Amino acid sequence: MGISDDTVVLAERLSDQFARIMFRCMSERLVEELTAAEVTYPQLQVLHYVSRHSHVSVGDVAAGLDISYPSATNMIQRLGKKGLICKTEDPRDRRAVNITLSEKGARVVNWLDRERSTRFALILDKMEPAERQAFYCALGRFVCSAIDADIASPDELCLRCGQDRVDGCVVREREGNDFCK
Repeated sequence: MGISDDTVVLAERLSDQFARIMFRCMSERLVEELTAAEVTYPQLQVLHYVSRHSHVSVGDVAAGLDISYPSATNMIQRLGKKGLICKTEDPRDRRAVNITLSEKGARVVNWLDRERSTRFALILDKMEPAERQAFYCALGRFVCSAIDADIASPDELCLRCGQDRVDGCVVREREGNDFCK
């Protein structure tokens, strides 16, 4: 490699700090603020997945979040007991169950999404427009480089955005496929 050890160490540390901000400050801390709903971070991921996809089954949740079927089943049961999701029989196949957000679940997801966007906007607002553009480009290139180096696969990185997919997704554009379904 033509990269100095100091550069690698700095990149690792900055990446760790970025990941901590994104996970701890922008996601996990928000979940902690939802103490009344008693939602864990993994449960929030299930709620987000269900909110972004229609006609979701337990198997879809397990595959979409790359978790085991029993884990998905347990989380869905807990979320159902909390009144955050609804399970209905699929009229086409009585053995299948469709999972949707309840009104309460939709309120929780919408609040968290708005709050997370507000916090992200506060951070981005502290950056100059050119810095924001460089940030977007650098993150996109980092993701593509991870794919090119076989460190991560597009399937692992895909957030399964469903109907919330965003134009400019580097994973989708990089592969020329629509991984966001």
